[in-house]
Amino acid sequence: MRRSAKEAEKDAISAARLEALNLISDALDASEDGFAIWKAAKDKSGLVESFSLLLMNSTGADAAGHPQEELVGKLLTEIVPVEESKGLHKLFMKALTLGHSVKETVSAEYPGSAPIAYENTVVPFGNDLVFATYRDVSESATERNRLLWLSEHDALTGIANRSKLQVSLEQTVLELAKRGF
Repeated sequence: MRRSAKEAEKDAISAARLEALNLISDALDASEDGFAIWKAAKDKSGLVESFSLLLMNSTGADAAGHPQEELVGKLLTEIVPVEESKGLHKLFMKALTLGHSVKETVSAEYPGSAPIAYENTVVPFGNDLVFATYRDVSESATERNRLLWLSEHDALTGIANRSKLQVSLEQTVLELAKRGF
């Protein structure tokens, strides 16, 4: 039985799409940033209860501590610790509600490890999908905090310097003014 030209064309298009998807997947996996696509999981009344993972690159899966294959289809609360999942849920909803991308840095502390910070960018597409990217900015956040401390304290003694004193005095005067003193 001989295939028609239309069937051969359909097969060629399907093969090209599959190759393109594989290239995109490889490109996402090569990135140092985490990428994920989440779908809103709605209750019977249509309200968003959570988000279900559709796709995550290997960097994102590594950050979550599980292989990619184990994460697809799971809810946000099953992948991310409860406190962080609340913040991400809120961020995803903000992007969907506003209809444009939102960016936020979220910090977390886990027992026995250094604090971590992720810069999250969430882009909505469609009515119930969000594309999220996240970058570990822990080192730069730690360095920024160190530089801020150094700008306000004597490096040798650790005592607040004139700059810190000036800021503290201004804040105290404002607080006293608010209280009517």
